[in-house]
Amino acid sequence: WCEHTSHQPPISNFQVEGRNRRYNFWGYYEYVASLKGNAVVGRQEGPNHVQFPDGQSITFSLPDMKISGLMWGDRVIEWTGALQFEDKAHNLSAKLVICPDGKAVFGRSKTPCDFLRGEILLNGQVTSQVQGSWLEGLDFDGKRYWDLELYEPSKPLPVGEPLPSDCRFREDLIHLAQADLDGAQEWKLKLEVLQRADRKMRQDTAKAREKSQKKAAKT
Repeated sequence: WCEHTSHQPPISNFQVEGRNRRYNFWGYYEYVASLKGNAVVGRQEGPNHVQFPDGQSITFSLPDMKISGLMWGDRVIEWTGALQFEDKAHNLSAKLVICPDGKAVFGRSKTPCDFLRGEILLNGQVTSQVQGSWLEGLDFDGKRYWDLELYEPSKPLPVGEPLPSDCRFREDLIHLAQADLDGAQEWKLKLEVLQRADRKMRQDTAKAREKSQKKAAKT
């Protein structure tokens, strides 16, 4: 399940259920980007939650994505920054840094841009060393636990009875598929007006709730 829930700022909520209920994955993203010279750096802000059948729950964040060569040079897309993981119930955390040795000003870098390195902490103490490549595999204390060549990525399967808000029912997309550009633009504007109205209702409700709580606290 995935739905674009806010037009401005652009926010999408999602939920993914693994095959045989092996995991439940949900969260939301706000899409943010900024220009930096000949490149643009974007990221998906928002929490990612994964829960497993035994009750363990992990929250993680995604790194930034950099697209360089916008005006000159080769067009290159790469991940930058770090991934953060946390399991509050078990006092576990981890940080994986992409290209941890940085990029060399002259010559080759010590590690490729897809290389990552980090640690797993238990109660603030290092309990495991992690390194690898998001293009190849990941090793924990020298033992490979994930290999791109051995594990086939999961693929979304469309449900037979989607929600009325499913993107397949969006009027603007239906008109666009029929090559009715005027109709698609008209419906797109209508949807944006509805999204702004929904956002205002949420904001007004939040303000009213906060006001009510302050009033109750005084009494």
